[in-house]
Amino acid sequence: MNQIKNFLKKNQVIVTLYEFIFGRLHRASIAVSVECRRIKKYLTNKTHFCYGEKNKDKTFFVITCSTKEMGIYSVILYILPFLEYAIKRNYIPVIDLQKNYMPLWQNEDKKGSENPWEYYYEQPVNQYTLEEVYQSKHVIVLVDGVFKVKRPDWNHMFPIDDRKELLRWNKVITSYIRLNKELTNRIEAEIKKLFEGSQKVLGIGIRAGLRAGMMRNEALYNNHPEQPTCEELIDIVNMKMKKWGCERIFVSSDDREYLNKFIAHFGQRCYYMERRLLHFFENDNPVYEADQRKIEFAGSTVRERSEEYLSEVYILSQCDCLYSCIGGGAQFAYLLNGGKYEHVEVYNHGLYGGLG
Repeated sequence: MNQIKNFLKKNQVIVTLYEFIFGRLHRASIAVSVECRRIKKYLTNKTHFCYGEKNKDKTFFVITCSTKEMGIYSVILYILPFLEYAIKRNYIPVIDLQKNYMPLWQNEDKKGSENPWEYYYEQPVNQYTLEEVYQSKHVIVLVDGVFKVKRPDWNHMFPIDDRKELLRWNKVITSYIRLNKELTNRIEAEIKKLFEGSQKVLGIGIRAGLRAGMMRNEALYNNHPEQPTCEELIDIVNMKMKKWGCERIFVSSDDREYLNKFIAHFGQRCYYMERRLLHFFENDNPVYEADQRKIEFAGSTVRERSEEYLSEVYILSQCDCLYSCIGGGAQFAYLLNGGKYEHVEVYNHGLYGGLG
């Protein structure tokens, strides 16, 4: 019997056939299991509601988000496929972040009383308010895992090889993710101030916080994209500036020390937006005390800080070229840019594989 087994294992044709048949069966069993869980959720979670008699000829699709620790652009990237799903079915999409408090979107004293989406953005179809939706006849409320919506793996789509796929998501963003007028005017003024003249600008996206979190051995940062040291990134940027013919850079950084090192190295060639930043590093050592990391945030609101960050990312989308670490803000800038960057390259050295 053992001789037969060994013979079969060494026969490449039989091994290939075995892997083909049982591989497909395994994938099919996983798909069936996922679908069974979805159906169970559908049967046990109510998704269709009648809140009143308004808008009897309309169906609203309320998009919510239940993961509290998601930042601005993580939420937006989460929302995009559900927006597309609603539009394709002639539903009216509505974004409601009021029911589930999100500390990276608003201060706790506003918890449950305001929809923080509307601090920064208009509703996708802005003729309907949240209050009106919850007085309407036909309302579908998103329950994650119930609706058959394929959610992209954004980390593996930066950059996107297929131009049609890039333009697909760019269209969803430009059509339905619209800043309010106050923020739009603020960003236009910043762009005019920063980008006077015709010199080519290379946009730089930095996510130092991921590197600091991993160096602190925090499980939250495990399986996140690896990040370069500041010195490594400066060397890369020098090479890209020469290769792509860029005279200046615009730095979008989440860390004060990284930004200061870029300013010291590039001098007047370095554009940046004046905003409050976290202190993830001190002399390239991670800062452990949360209060010390947030030292610049004293006296400011979550809304103020988020408006600054939003503005910076929209400016990043207007640069001529892009070199970035993997992160939600730069990913959004790339999608918003819609293929107009002359050159795009991403620092992609895999994921942090485990805790030290």
